[in-house]
Amino acid sequence: MTDIYAQTEKEYAEYCERFGGDLIITLNAQHDKPTYESLSKMISKLFYKLECDEYGYEKRERYKKKCRIERIVAIEQANKTHAHVIVKRFGNKSDDTILASVVAIWYELNDSAVDMLNSYLVSLDDIAIRNNKAVSGYVTKDVAKQLKQGNDVIDFRSSFICKHSNKQ
Repeated sequence: MTDIYAQTEKEYAEYCERFGGDLIITLNAQHDKPTYESLSKMISKLFYKLECDEYGYEKRERYKKKCRIERIVAIEQANKTHAHVIVKRFGNKSDDTILASVVAIWYELNDSAVDMLNSYLVSLDDIAIRNNKAVSGYVTKDVAKQLKQGNDVIDFRSSFICKHSNKQ
């Protein structure tokens, strides 16, 4: 049985590596015991707001598939439920500007004042991905435990991957 989990973990890691993300962001929730589902919904709201800010509400609603931010969301339920989000760059914004937008919206969703010195809710460390293989392995490390609990580590509800994003 552990061979199946190991194989699944390897396949998830390869899937994330092929995605070729540019940024990795770690998100935590303000309340003590967020569920997989509640964190997934919050992340969906985060990216909806980011997409509306980037493309405008009407354009985002009219061209839903073209006006999206590509990302893979992995929700882990280790000591504390948290999410690792692999994101492709969008718009003409710098990494710092993208991170500032994520931080502002994520703190708003958590009903918390934005305190840049408190990096608990959003990891403010190095967000640029330099090695997709290493990041993908790290993001999917909790697969076996998640599958035993009946959850995928990759949250397909809050992830968005363009149909043609993996073409060379």
